[in-house]
Amino acid sequence: MPRGDFMKRLFAIPALSLLLILFACTKPNLELIIELPDNQTLTAYVGDESVNFDEVVVKDETGEILTADISLNGTYDLNHVGFYEATLTIVVGDDRIKEVPVYIQVLEKTCDLFPEMPQCPVYVAGFSLDEQSQAVDTIFVGDFIKVNWIITPSNADNQEVILTSSDENIATVSNYGYVFGQNEGTVTITFRTVDGGYTITKNYTIRKPTCEEDPLQEECIYLFLSDDSRLTTLEDPTFDLFTYQNNKGLHNEKIKFSSSRAFNRRNNFNICSRNN
Repeated sequence: MPRGDFMKRLFAIPALSLLLILFACTKPNLELIIELPDNQTLTAYVGDESVNFDEVVVKDETGEILTADISLNGTYDLNHVGFYEATLTIVVGDDRIKEVPVYIQVLEKTCDLFPEMPQCPVYVAGFSLDEQSQAVDTIFVGDFIKVNWIITPSNADNQEVILTSSDENIATVSNYGYVFGQNEGTVTITFRTVDGGYTITKNYTIRKPTCEEDPLQEECIYLFLSDDSRLTTLEDPTFDLFTYQNNKGLHNEKIKFSSSRAFNRRNNFNICSRNN
C-alpha cells in the first residue's frame, strides 16, 4: 500500500471518532409540543393590557417543560368584547421556533369574577354582637338595653338587621337594637341580617330589680321613708346618692344606683324630712 494512502486512512480514523463523540454528546432538538386551553382559545377581559399566557405550556417529546418566549401576532382589541384569530409564536433557545394558530376571546368583566371593582355591590360576609352586648343577659322589667353588633365588611351596602322576640309578652324589640323588658321570664331574641341572612340568637332573663339595684321602686321606698318624709328634686343631674331623714332623726345614707332605670325613668331625688 502506498505510504500516502496509509497516512490518509490513519488520519481519517481519529476524525471519524471525533464526529461520533460530538454526535453522542449533542442533544438533538426534539419536537416542541404546545398545550393550549380548550378549543385553542386564550381568554382576556375588557381593559386588560395584554393576553395572559399562563395556560400555555411548552414541552419537548420527553415531556420536559421548557422555558419559552411567547408572542402573539394578529389583530385584536382588548378594549371591546370580541372573538379574534391570531398566531402564537413560541421560541425556545436560539433556534427552536414553532407557530400555532389560536383564538382570542375578549369578555366583559363581571362582579362575580371581579368583585373588587368599584361598581360592584359589597355584601355582608360576617355578623356578631360586640363584646359589651354579649356580656349582658339580664333586663329589668320596665327597663331596656341597647344591643350593638358588628357587620363585616364595615362598608357592606345593606347593613339592616331585623330583631324578633320569641315572646313579646316578656320582651319586645326594635330594629334599631333596643330590647324592652315587659314582664318577668326568659326570652330569646333573634338578630338576622337582611343581606345574607346571618343569624344570632341570645337568651335574656327579664326580672324585677332588687331594692339595692333600684331603691326608688314603690315597694322599696318604705325602707328609707317615714310618713313625715318629703321629696325634693336635686339640681345636680350627676348626683348618685340620696339623703333621707325620718322621724327618728337625721340620716345621711349613701346609696349607689346600679340600675339605669333609676336615671332613665326617674329624677334624682333628695329625700329628707323635718322634725317638729
